Amino acid sequence: MRIILIESGTYETFTTLAAQLVAMGHEVYDFCVDETVIKGHLAAGYTVEPFLDQAPDLVITANFFLSREVNHLIRHLIPGDFPVVNLTWGHPVAEVEPILRRAGDVPGCNAQLRENRLFLWIPCPFAAEEYARLGFANGFYAPLGGFGFRLAQGHQYRWMRWGEPFADLRSLPVSTGEVHGKKPEAYDLIYLGDMPEPPTRRDERLEAWALETATACVARPQESRLQQQEPLREMLIADGSIRSVERFLCFQQWFFQHHARLTRQSFVHAVAREFGARFLLYGDAWIAQGLAAHPRASVARKHFYQRIPLSVDFGSMSFETCFFPRTIEIIKSGGTLLGYRRPDSAGLFASLPEAPVFDNEEALLQQARRLLAEPETRDRCRAAQWELVNGEQVAARGLARMIEAVFQGEISPFAPRS
Repeated sequence: MRIILIESGTYETFTTLAAQLVAMGHEVYDFCVDETVIKGHLAAGYTVEPFLDQAPDLVITANFFLSREVNHLIRHLIPGDFPVVNLTWGHPVAEVEPILRRAGDVPGCNAQLRENRLFLWIPCPFAAEEYARLGFANGFYAPLGGFGFRLAQGHQYRWMRWGEPFADLRSLPVSTGEVHGKKPEAYDLIYLGDMPEPPTRRDERLEAWALETATACVARPQESRLQQQEPLREMLIADGSIRSVERFLCFQQWFFQHHARLTRQSFVHAVAREFGARFLLYGDAWIAQGLAAHPRASVARKHFYQRIPLSVDFGSMSFETCFFPRTIEIIKSGGTLLGYRRPDSAGLFASLPEAPVFDNEEALLQQARRLLAEPETRDRCRAAQWELVNGEQVAARGLARMIEAVFQGEISPFAPRS
């Protein structure tokens, strides 16, 4: 198949997908809609026109429904009747809200999704289940997968029509010297991430329910929030109207706000108190809270993940999975991940040697002290994490499931279309 990846702020994830798809025999083009990146490539003499006049079999993007520019690019500049698969970083219901508003209700939204061949790739099984239970269609779960470097060895993919070889990041030289005026060796831990913006929708009863649900989820991080809010879901979205969906999204936004405050905000302050100047922190929200943090836009992640002993991650605010882009990026860049337990951790990172996961502040600090004091243990954790996310079967299974969900048996996911 001819597949176009249209990415904006998703470079790490999309280069991963490109590697896997090329290795499966597909013709892949990766197009970045970031204005700065495009201008740099065009100034160097490259062009994007050669593939835009050819009909693709499939387009994969992220944040499609919330970006008018990407929407215009896909449907007006690329010819052909092709399906569009959107990787959903936010809640899948929030992703389709603009379509829902135009359609008037959930059945109308589903009809527009089918008519326009739009699909939501949801990399969290719990969010996909919730999306389906609420009556929405054209959404499917497929794991994001690892990197597929072994699968893609010797292959190339086209970045705006020029070849670029893949490389195993472990074979690349580790950066040396200062990075953005900082010496990575001066730090023990790094964290990059922000707090969600306070929701604009207000409803005291929904906010109270969201706080109750978030508190229960924090107390039992190994359980899905689906187990906490079944009666609530039935009350909030009983008729599938726009009003009921708005109430559901209001609840979700306040749930994420409360959960982030009870977890990542609490964790960040605990680590800052414990490690002080040895903790490298990025995020505009932490600056506003008076912590010694740096603007998020100034980070050079790969160099820091490689050279700082521990990279702390508190999980996605939107999903209940530990297998998410930032998590994968840390390991892919050569870092050692210390992650907050999610409902699917038991089958993934928690099964690794020395289980580099934590449930609460005390466990986080205890794990950090232990791993910092035991370099050999840290090395074993890093090696095990690499093998886990680089597993060929994880990568191939997720992409095969995605292609099968979209084409429904029309084409073998492992055979390119002639």
